[in-house]
Amino acid sequence: MATEIKAPTFPESVAEGSVAAWHKKPGDSVERDELIVEIETDKVVLEVVAPEAGTLSEVLAEEGDTVASEQVLGRIGKGAAKGGEQAVEQKVNAKAEQKSDVKPAGGGKQHEVKAPTFPESIQEGTVATWHKQVGEAVKRDEVLADIETDKVVLEVVAP
Repeated sequence: MATEIKAPTFPESVAEGSVAAWHKKPGDSVERDELIVEIETDKVVLEVVAPEAGTLSEVLAEEGDTVASEQVLGRIGKGAAKGGEQAVEQKVNAKAEQKSDVKPAGGGKQHEVKAPTFPESIQEGTVATWHKQVGEAVKRDEVLADIETDKVVLEVVAP
């Protein structure tokens, strides 16, 4: 039986959003909690992660489509993700190698990085993940961190 991929519950002041980007295509394997699609509203970009591991079997809302809160966006079919644990281990090792090759940027421009403006009904958030380490070079619009609130996950991008 397929598992539905649903749009998140939108904040109270947001009526609808649009599918900004699919990070997977039908037939691609996905791991549980892997980012698969982004929904853009007039206030925030919401990340939708896979509720379980499997294969993306169907996309019901294409990029650019307008979607409602809790709308079904696609389906994940049963079946082990290609490569299973071994593939995950290889990805982790590859990322570790990439990080060791990165040289800290000495003398680069410094910019103040601020948390994004929270939607009207949200007061605070928690830094969930840092995607960059201190001293690592970054490019404009590159995701630096994720901030989780009780309703959404907001991305902090490099100015």
